[in-house]
Amino acid sequence: MITGIDHPSEGEVIVTGGPVHTMSENRLAAWRGEHLGIIFPVSQLRPP
Repeated sequence: MITGIDHPSEGEVIVTGGPVHTMSENRLAAWRGEHLGIIFPVSQLRPP
């Protein structure tokens, strides 16, 4: 929810003082670039 990738069915998501859940996709992309680092889990990364 914090990243804005998923949207809440109820309530609000407020991060850095602003409502993430109401931002447009373009604004979210810019906001993520300024404020977040996202690491997605990859199942193919296994120890040798």
